[in-house]
Amino acid sequence: MKGPTSNYVWIDPSGEKKEVIGSILVPVTVEQRPQKGIAIAIGPEVKNIEIGETCLFKAFTNYQKYDNEGKEILIMRETEIVSVL
Repeated sequence: MKGPTSNYVWIDPSGEKKEVIGSILVPVTVEQRPQKGIAIAIGPEVKNIEIGETCLFKAFTNYQKYDNEGKEILIMRETEIVSVL
């Protein structure tokens, strides 16, 4: 895989740690959508984000999920990212 085009950013949502409380199992359907992740690749037109930065985005941001060898990657436009930490 080469990398994102235009103003797209690839986000690794596994950068956000999940917390387990007690022994309660939460079904996948109840689990919240990710709102934070680490930028792992950026397109040539991306101006405000660098690779390795933690990005915040809205829970219902328009993004595509991609499975890269068992690892989930989120693909979204730079404009969908609300803040960079």
